[in-house]
Formats: sequence, structure tokens, C-alpha cells
Amino acid sequence: ETVDYSILPIPVLKRLLLANNKLTSLARELEEGAEPDRPGTADSEDDESNLLGGLEYLNADNNLLDSIPPSVVALTSLTEISVQHNRIAVIPDGMHVLTRLRRINVAYNKITRLPLDYGLLRTTIKRLDLDGNTLEVPPREISTAGVPII
Repeated sequence: ETVDYSILPIPVLKRLLLANNKLTSLARELEEGAEPDRPGTADSEDDESNLLGGLEYLNADNNLLDSIPPSVVALTSLTEISVQHNRIAVIPDGMHVLTRLRRINVAYNKITRLPLDYGLLRTTIKRLDLDGNTLEVPPREISTAGVPII
């Protein structure tokens, strides 16, 4: 199942709560609402047709998601993303460009490695929750030390 954003009458959303909906994908919706090279997307927050450009909080906990779409990096207002208790195996590269992002919760997924560019997040991220994942990269002794060491 996916989300039909056309039912939303609000021109710019701040919080999007999609938890507990058996969603299998967010990709199409995020690409349509936040692709950086398209009119009415994250690069033009004043455009009333942009439903996701002003999004600050995204919660898609307890669904059936296999991935976080790469287009999430176009959500430049995002301060928190929570996708715990899904089936996500990979975190997309490029999330370091989200300079307002403070919290990432990817607990209880199938993540085994963090993207190499995650070290670039250390100055902005206040909380990175990886509980319940079996990290191989970075090694456990580094990942348990927390965001500052990554």
C-alpha cells in the first residue's frame, strides 16, 4: 500500500504521521512531493503545490518498508525522521545535506551498515537510534560510542 497525498487539503505539511499502516513504499510519494529538480518541490517552499517541501517531521514507524527513498534528501526542512520497526536494510547516501536534521530513528530494522557519509552528520545530529539492528559497518565498538565518534 502507498499514501495518496492528493487527499490532503493543506498546502505545506509540517508533520506527516504514517505509522501502523502496512505501507510498503514511500518512494513514489516522496519523489512526487520532494524531488529537488521539479517545480513545486523542496527548492520552492513558497509554492502552494509543494506538499512536502516544508515537512519537518516524518514518522513511518511499524510499516512494511524495505527502504528509505533517496528522494528524502530533498526534504530540506526535515528535523526528525522515524522509521523504526520496518524492514529497511539500507539508509540512503546523502542525508548529510539535511542540515536541519536532528533525530534519526531506524531502530529494529535490518540495517547492517551505515553510509560512509554519516560521519558528516556528527555536527548536526543529536540522536541516531540504531537499536535492534546488526551493524557490521562501522564496527560495534565505534557505533556504540555514538554520533560524535562516527
